[in-house]
Amino acid sequence: MLAALSEGYPVLKCYTEAGFAEKIASIRREAKEQGVTPVKIDHYVGVITGQCFVGEISSQGKLLIPKAQRERLRLEDLVSIVGRGAYFELWNPDEFAIVSSPEAMQQIELDKMFGILT
Repeated sequence: MLAALSEGYPVLKCYTEAGFAEKIASIRREAKEQGVTPVKIDHYVGVITGQCFVGEISSQGKLLIPKAQRERLRLEDLVSIVGRGAYFELWNPDEFAIVSSPEAMQQIELDKMFGILT
């Protein structure tokens, strides 16, 4: 799991091991194509992987999230789980409500082309 920002809010991005490996490979490929030096790429990947942790499932089948991550995400009793295709995100429900409001959906540029959200 990777601590990140989405639309300015803290989220936890949850990948499978294979999905995360592909994400890192994609970052390496794209950065190399842009002329970024191997040292800078390694540093960036190191920072990303340094923020990750492997998710653990309890004997009750619950996803265990370390206290530091729960505090950073401002998670208490409830969490919003948001599918993103190759991964999913864990959000504070109040913050996700803000970014998924009808007003926020109207601001998504690609929806002007596809018209799915509004």
